[in-house]
Amino acid sequence: MSQPDLSSDPTKTNTERGIGNDSLYLIAALLSAGLIFVTDLDVPLGIAFGSLYIISVLCTIPIESRRITYGMAAWCVVLTILAEWIAPDIGTDAVVTDANLGISVLCILISAILGNIVHQKRQQVTKISKLLTICAWTKKIKVGEKWLTMEEYLSSYLGLRLTHGISEEAAGKLKTELGLEVDQHKPSKR
Repeated sequence: MSQPDLSSDPTKTNTERGIGNDSLYLIAALLSAGLIFVTDLDVPLGIAFGSLYIISVLCTIPIESRRITYGMAAWCVVLTILAEWIAPDIGTDAVVTDANLGISVLCILISAILGNIVHQKRQQVTKISKLLTICAWTKKIKVGEKWLTMEEYLSSYLGLRLTHGISEEAAGKLKTELGLEVDQHKPSKR
């Protein structure tokens, strides 16, 4: 039995039509880049209009693949350079137009890098915010079907580097168990 064609049904959601959120973000990024490019062609040289491509780059941040964000940033840089070649020259000094091009390219690249960092941090928060099952006796953490020690979990899932020490409470208990004298007060130096 074949599935009905939902792509043209206006009562269906985008997901039901087979259009995922990633596709919508990508479409928004491409449309905004096209609109900015067409508008940039009418803007005289010497105006850093290309920095508006940040909008297109930011549209790709929610997409899982970081390649798409960096690819969009590269495409926006190409469009910025292309627009500078095509845009009308009103006699603006070349140093000014080159500086504005540099500012636009820098803004585009920085937005892609910062967007990637935000995406990574959001993924870490999502990992951390999940409810963890911890054994009441061994203090091991359940991940899937495996029980991991606290150290294994912290290093594997949160990327933390760990070192070990001993608390004052544990040191006192250890000294007591070993029959060593536990000094409550340190002797004063005379």
